[in-house]
Amino acid sequence: MGFLNGITRSGAVSSAAQRQSLILAVAFALLLVLASVTAVQSDKRVANNLRTHSPATVNDLARWTELLPHMLHDHAAYDGDAFPYPPITLALMAPVTWVPQPAAQVLWALCKIPLIVLIFWLVTRIVRAAAGPDHPIHPLALALVLFAWLWPIVGDFQQGQTNLLMLLPLVAGLRLLQRPTAPAQLAPGLLIALPISLKVTPLIF
Repeated sequence: MGFLNGITRSGAVSSAAQRQSLILAVAFALLLVLASVTAVQSDKRVANNLRTHSPATVNDLARWTELLPHMLHDHAAYDGDAFPYPPITLALMAPVTWVPQPAAQVLWALCKIPLIVLIFWLVTRIVRAAAGPDHPIHPLALALVLFAWLWPIVGDFQQGQTNLLMLLPLVAGLRLLQRPTAPAQLAPGLLIALPISLKVTPLIF
């Protein structure tokens, strides 16, 4: 009976792993479609604004690509909350000014795909380490997490925000906190401090 129970349990784990793989594959395909659609939409809207000289701002990234060249090269000062980020973010975002504004929308959207994949992978590692090897993540729970995360990701893509860029080191810091070694205890503090130096809001964390 014990042998048969072991085979049954092994088969159930294998079936759950297959369902997880299917859910992740579908989620990744949806992510690629989402990134492509929002990138093309933003690209066309920015190009249309430039062509018609419209004063409307498509999203935050469009506003930043207009402000950053003046701040980087013309030494323009901070003016209100048009760019509410510390100077280190100014330097980090500088590469998006090296390409035309419509192309910057596509480039920034594509850069977010590996960020999302890494964040989700780290989150699953955190959950598995906390639950233990005998409690794998249920496929339904995985699907619910992905569904709940859809709206914030769509908003980040559409607004051209930097939230995912800050979330990655935060999640990496939490993952390292689960490791007992001394270097791993120092690294989380540095990783959590990094997004705070990029934007003030992670200080709440």
